[in-house]
Amino acid sequence: MMDNSDYDEVNRRAAMLQMSPTLSRAAALAQDAPFNVTDNEERRSVVTTCLVDVATSIDKGEITFSTVEARAMTIGLLTVALMIVFDGNVPVEQVSAH
Repeated sequence: MMDNSDYDEVNRRAAMLQMSPTLSRAAALAQDAPFNVTDNEERRSVVTTCLVDVATSIDKGEITFSTVEARAMTIGLLTVALMIVFDGNVPVEQVSAH
């Protein structure tokens, strides 16, 4: 059974999605996603594929940023996602290979 703090969190997340057209679109896509994010291996595989695709697009100049701040926020998001994929233990050899 949910207590008041659970309802507050649900409402906070709903408000966050409603405020952002991008997050609203992502949430709509997530409802019909063809993969199971509750399975650790499948989640890691999906996140890794997305990370590689986004990083490759940035490296090729297909995704560009109008400000240094926008680039920094995106790199920060990629960093957090990478840490999740590696359970917080990102091998230095992997990161410094480039």
